[in-house]
This record gives sequence, structure tokens and C-alpha cells, in this order.
Amino acid sequence: MKTRAMIVLLSSCLLLGACGAGNNKQEAAGAEDDAQTCGTHESIARPDWLPADLPLPDGTEVIEVAEPTNGFEGVTLVLPGSTEDFREFIAAEWDDAGYILTDSEHEASEAEGEFVNGDKEGWYKTVEDGCDTQSVMFLRYEA
Repeated sequence: MKTRAMIVLLSSCLLLGACGAGNNKQEAAGAEDDAQTCGTHESIARPDWLPADLPLPDGTEVIEVAEPTNGFEGVTLVLPGSTEDFREFIAAEWDDAGYILTDSEHEASEAEGEFVNGDKEGWYKTVEDGCDTQSVMFLRYEA
């Protein structure tokens, strides 16, 4: 459980950093420019360790790759839609692809869960970033 607590703490910090970057841009641009800055981020290449068969919504973008921690790789993604949209997506897509949720929690603007794929484990947390059209997800996957 100490490992999971560390992962939760680390991922929360990374999520806050990812969301905070967008908030700083919005503050600098002013409240009237929120619609223009919503979704502004720099995409990077999908890391090789992130399984190609892990279903993600069309339009998902990688914005940060974290250093491996305790045998888990980490990535921050921007997802199109709300956390509710993502919950519906994984309910429809993940089981059929072999990604089985073993635990999950959902609230109005965030969702998190643990999953397995064969002998590998993973964990995700999504939060809405203050924008109606996207969410931010931090995902850890066993190396």
C-alpha cells in the first residue's frame, strides 16, 4: 500500500502541474480569452512502453512522460471530453481489449482506477481541467 500511496502522491503532483500550466496561460490571457486558451498544450510522441493495444479515445494526446517509479512508467495525457466520457469509453472498450478494471472510483469531475492486462498492472487518474471539451489523465503502467 505504501507504493500505491507514493504513486497517488506523485501522480497528483504531476496532474496539478499539468493543469496548473493551463491555468497560468489562462490567467495571463485574461478571463475573456478562456475559450482560446482552453486545450492549449504541446503534444509529444507516444512512449514505446505504452501498449499500442491500450484503447484510448480518438484525439488523445501525450503531453508528458514521467520518470519510472517503483517499476511503473508514467505518462500524462489530454483526453477529449469529460471524465464521464472517459468512464463510458473504458466501460465499452477496455474489457474487450484485455484491460480489466480491478478497482475504480468516480466523482463528478474525476475518476481513477486500477487495471490489469495479462501479468501487467496499471493505474489511472483523470480530472477535468476546467474546460468542457477535455480532461487530463495520468497513467502508470508496469514496466
